[in-house]
Amino acid sequence: MITQSDSVKNLYAALVAAQGELQAVVKDAKNPFFKSSYATLEAVIDSIRPVYAKHDLAVVQFPVGGEDGKYGVETRICHSSGEWMSATAFMKPVKDDPQGFGAALTYAQRYTLNAMFWIAPDFDDDGNEASGL
Repeated sequence: MITQSDSVKNLYAALVAAQGELQAVVKDAKNPFFKSSYATLEAVIDSIRPVYAKHDLAVVQFPVGGEDGKYGVETRICHSSGEWMSATAFMKPVKDDPQGFGAALTYAQRYTLNAMFWIAPDFDDDGNEASGL
């Protein structure tokens, strides 16, 4: 679910300008389990940071807990005007331990950023493998 400030005029104008400059994210890592490539969270952040900074945007992400053992992240895009929009994504870790929590949090961070900025790797074979596509 997306939530937003009462006014989003400046935020949306900045997002429109930024979206025109964003490029596909370079896949910079290999997943040996699925024998695939994927873009790390660092690659996604490095891809968007200079563009959103240029347009007076900032991103903050907060870990959140949910029901049924799901964990997630709230991603908030903020504009220098004070306007913002936020989305929360939840995932259930494969393993119920700190490593499982960290993996679920990283996936949620990466995929939420991709969705909110409407960017993606050239072809996300890591996500497609995991989903059976």
